[in-house]
Amino acid sequence: MVSKRLAVELKGFQSTLADVETNKLLNVYEDETVYQGIVTNLKTKITQTKDEIEQTRLRIRELGKEQKWLDWVGKYAEHIDAVGEFTDEERKDYLEGIVDRIDVFLDKETLDHHLDIHFRLPLVNDGIEYKDPKKKSSGYTVVEGMKTATSTIAHSMVKSMSAASRKFGRQQQVAKKKLSQLTHEPQTNTTVE
Repeated sequence: MVSKRLAVELKGFQSTLADVETNKLLNVYEDETVYQGIVTNLKTKITQTKDEIEQTRLRIRELGKEQKWLDWVGKYAEHIDAVGEFTDEERKDYLEGIVDRIDVFLDKETLDHHLDIHFRLPLVNDGIEYKDPKKKSSGYTVVEGMKTATSTIAHSMVKSMSAASRKFGRQQQVAKKKLSQLTHEPQTNTTVE
């Protein structure tokens, strides 16, 4: 929820502006310059307060994302070496924690797929740099990484993956059909007299 103080301030400025406009209609102001100055100042304050409210909303949203990230880190930090053993659902959850989005582009000339992977944090090529590599206890500095990595999947790879997927899909269909035939074979009733 946005700060109550800002909401009250905004409402106060808007109410004051309405009063000034009412006084203008009632010819309370003898000098047009005074009226224009008051209106300009109030409109500026209203705009500034609205901007501050929006910034507060954005900060709250970012804090929510940071909390989600901290929850994710708490869940996976100790298990990072076991990623290969994760179930599909755990892998999905893990990737959603570190990947913001993946943009895929097709090169129409080569038919290669280009992937731009956008991470939530600057993880690409990050690391630490020791002040003295021979004496690591002397400290280190953190090397900030990048948030984006690029990868290319060659057309030949896509083609072979597609062929393998089709073959696997056909195998599954055949197996399903055979299973269906086995479970739905007509049974003959034999009567013994």
